[in-house]
Amino acid sequence: MENKSALAERRSGSAVLSAHALSTLGPSPALDRIVRLAASLFDMLIAVVSVLDDKRQFTLASYGPPLGEVEPETAFCAHTLSSDGAVVVPDTVADRRFCNNPLVTADPSIRFYAGIPLCQEGQRSAIATLCLMDTEPRDRFSAEEMARFQELAALVVDIIEGYGAAARQREGEADADAAGLGLDPVQLQRFFQQLPIAMAMFDLDMTYLAASASWLDLNQLGQQDLIGRNHDEVMPYLPDEWRKQSRLALDTGALVISENVLPLPDGPTIWVRRTIVPWHDRHGGIGGVIKFFEDITDAKLHEQEKARNRVFLESVLANIKDGIVACNEDAELILFNDAAQEFHGKGVRNLPPEQWAAHYDLYGSDGVTRLAVDEVPLVRAAKGDLVIDQEMVIAPKDGSRKIIMCHAAPMHDRDGQLTGAVATMTDVTAEREARAEATKAELLYRAIFNQTFQLCVVLDIRGYIIEANDAVLELTGRTREALTQKPIWMHNWWPSRENLSHELEVSFRRALRGEFIRYNVEIQDRNGRVVPIDFSLKPVFDGHGNVTTIIAEGRDITEQRQQEARINEQKDRFRLLYDETPVMMYSIDATGCLISVSNYWLRVMGYDRNEVIGRRSVDFLTPESRKKAVDEVLPAFFEKGECRDVEYQMVKKDGELIEVLLSAIAMYDDGQFQRSLAVMTDVTDRKAVEYKLVQAQKMEMVGQLTGGLAHDFNNLLSVVMGNLQLLEREVETTEKTSRQITAALDAAERGAELTRRLLAFSRRQKLESSIFEPNQMIRGLRDLLTSSLGEHIKLQVSLMPDIANVVTDRAQLESAILNLAVNARDAMPNGGNLTIESAETSITHPRRFQADEILPGNYVVISVIDTGVGIPQDKIASVFEPFFTTKAVGKGSGLGLSMIYGLMRQSGGYVQIDSVVGRGTTVRLYLPAVTERADRAAEPVKSAGLVKGSGEIILVVEDQDAVRDVAVGLIEELGYTVLKATNGPEAMEIVSSICRIDLLFTDIVMPGGMDGPTLAIEARKLRPELPVIFTTGYADASVLRKIRKSVNGGVVTKPYRRDDLAEKISIALDKKTVSS
Repeated sequence: MENKSALAERRSGSAVLSAHALSTLGPSPALDRIVRLAASLFDMLIAVVSVLDDKRQFTLASYGPPLGEVEPETAFCAHTLSSDGAVVVPDTVADRRFCNNPLVTADPSIRFYAGIPLCQEGQRSAIATLCLMDTEPRDRFSAEEMARFQELAALVVDIIEGYGAAARQREGEADADAAGLGLDPVQLQRFFQQLPIAMAMFDLDMTYLAASASWLDLNQLGQQDLIGRNHDEVMPYLPDEWRKQSRLALDTGALVISENVLPLPDGPTIWVRRTIVPWHDRHGGIGGVIKFFEDITDAKLHEQEKARNRVFLESVLANIKDGIVACNEDAELILFNDAAQEFHGKGVRNLPPEQWAAHYDLYGSDGVTRLAVDEVPLVRAAKGDLVIDQEMVIAPKDGSRKIIMCHAAPMHDRDGQLTGAVATMTDVTAEREARAEATKAELLYRAIFNQTFQLCVVLDIRGYIIEANDAVLELTGRTREALTQKPIWMHNWWPSRENLSHELEVSFRRALRGEFIRYNVEIQDRNGRVVPIDFSLKPVFDGHGNVTTIIAEGRDITEQRQQEARINEQKDRFRLLYDETPVMMYSIDATGCLISVSNYWLRVMGYDRNEVIGRRSVDFLTPESRKKAVDEVLPAFFEKGECRDVEYQMVKKDGELIEVLLSAIAMYDDGQFQRSLAVMTDVTDRKAVEYKLVQAQKMEMVGQLTGGLAHDFNNLLSVVMGNLQLLEREVETTEKTSRQITAALDAAERGAELTRRLLAFSRRQKLESSIFEPNQMIRGLRDLLTSSLGEHIKLQVSLMPDIANVVTDRAQLESAILNLAVNARDAMPNGGNLTIESAETSITHPRRFQADEILPGNYVVISVIDTGVGIPQDKIASVFEPFFTTKAVGKGSGLGLSMIYGLMRQSGGYVQIDSVVGRGTTVRLYLPAVTERADRAAEPVKSAGLVKGSGEIILVVEDQDAVRDVAVGLIEELGYTVLKATNGPEAMEIVSSICRIDLLFTDIVMPGGMDGPTLAIEARKLRPELPVIFTTGYADASVLRKIRKSVNGGVVTKPYRRDDLAEKISIALDKKTVSS
């Protein structure tokens, strides 16, 4: 009876297993694997597949602590089986459905539950569930976790359905056994043809044994006779994977269930659920397979449609800005969208609706009074009320309040029964805030409009005043009603001025076309006072660009005009101060170009303003200063914003150089450089004074050094030269010894010349000045110059006729010109031209040369011009320094130009050097021109021989023994009788005790408290007519002046030659030259 019943059930197409059938199943390794996987995948303590019948709940597979059999009324699964989908309980203690459940209150103390009903195809309701349980509550069960949970549930359903297929297989085997007992193939085929399902039976070679009519129809095989034909031959288009599944069932006896698209040779494809069940022969071996094809296309399409509708609905709900919520008849929330969840705060995300209430508060429209549950719009609608425009405030505990406008309505089924309610929520917070802001702005506008000190009226497009503020009423003394009676230009507060009303109307018409108008006008106040007004007309546009109104504003600018007058007065004062202050002031922009200069700057530089504005400030510097400014000063200035006491050389318009000190600060606007404020002080004169001071100090230092050296050095040379002269007389000389003595005397003379040059540079040498005509002197040097220059140098002389006289030491000037000519020769090793010129010039204002500033006056200029190699510019300033030379070592002493410089300055003149490397050098000697007649040239004395004495007594006073011995020897050799003294006091004893002394020959500088001039003065007191000759290696100019003034004695400079000494003594004794 049981087999017949099962067969009947199968023939009716049912593949469903009852709870009773499931309860009779034995252990299932497949289900055990699934629950273990579920517990691991979701980190759960318990996972079960449970079945619920009328009497009890039992498990098909479980993982974790055993639950045992549970009464249906306390089973969690009862709630899951009665729902349309999955049930998730984050915390059972907080859920009223489960909080008193024994599984919650006692062991195993379940706190989290998730279950999915397992519904087989063909079942009206589920009888089994897949459940997850844990002893810890969970805040969330994500959508991704739910998807995986549903996949596992589908696997469980497939396995359970496999049990049904296996049951049918066993029934099929019974039928096959029956066939073996007497059912022939025709009867088997007839049996299959009567089946209402698509089913076919195959042997081990996949040859058809039987097939149902539904199989032929479903696979579009027509009325073919399939018995004995191979399945692959009949349906070659089936996928290879299907063939592998058939072979798997034949080889292993496995049950294969899958859902696939069935490819048909003709017509559209369909979805089928394929079940492959091995059948066994009477001996227990696998005799083949039975295939079941079930058309599930409609179900699949329905699922896809439902999925699309669900996605569409979810998308619609997610994209609606308004919140949407729905509840059932018990006012339990069953639907809500993202916006509704957002309104209630972040704290409710991923929580079931029943837990939302703890995360927000509800208030009435005043935002203060709490909203009772019965006043909640959705609750009201769930009771049958229609709610329109109910305003409430949702105050999330983790966010800002929201003002919500609600509409809610009840929902009814077709029979009119109340099934729940739906509500929409619109966030009007921004609207309410905007309305409040608008009200506040309106009040603020009114306050500003009326309280502002500016005059303000609003005009319509006719020009009529439609609004005026209190300032207008106060100024004009009129009421608002009076102001609105006529266009603005027709009011009588405008002063009577021709065409003013017309001008105002024209301005209004321009503003009406969209222009902003602004200018100054005058109006009369209530007292008749004329008030200057800054007046403007500003159009106001609508959204289409049309002018709707015009705002006329006016501002009393009486005080501003007074302030402007004061500012202009101050500007004039400051401008005058800027222009007339005797310092050079200017400003540059960020590019370094001049944007303003003071008048004093222009006067000093010799420019007009339009010649300098816009030019770079560095354009007025010398090349060296320009490089310094570009490379160093300007970058540092733009970085630091200031510079102090920067030394520059500037070039005036006439080419003159001036020395300046620059200090400047930068002015900024919003951090951006705008302009500089620079002050330059002309320090040319100060530099000149400083240079003169340095030069004077240098001269004093060199003079002191030279004076000390000259005294000692000339004393030494006197000993050398004197002894050589005595030796030359006393020793029998040969030609060789004569040359040697002459060479030694020449060397000593050159040493004396070196000393004289040093003294000349320091202006301490004794000049034998006279007045003479320079052209005559130059002509007299021509032959000497020609022989000195050599044949490879061409000499040209260009002299100005009738040139003025000069005053200087003629011999020293001749030596200077000769020295310059020799320098020029050395600068032209390959030949060239040397030109000597004379001219007169007049200096009208001070001019700077290399070393000095030449003063105004008339000058004779002697120029020596060569075409040699030239002198570099950086060396010209040093050429007058002692011992400086550009010649090779041993080719020059470096004292020639120093001597010339000293001679010129001692003579009141100047030296100027111009030189260009590769082109030549010009040296100009400036000597003051004099109008006095030239001194008569002394007639040269034609001496027949050396002037000797006749025994006259000469007192020789010299503190150095060697020098005294030489002087005594030379004087005695000249035929004089000599008395000797070592110092002044000793000499005075001789002067006072000896009856006859014809000449006093004394050194100037002597120790013992009495120098030569003092000795002479004291001696003259005893012998007033006593002639005196002074001798010195060096004597200060003050001493020489003292000699000339008080003693009037002659001077012979050490080292001296015998002939010079004889001449000086002869002149002093007034002797006549006689032949020796």
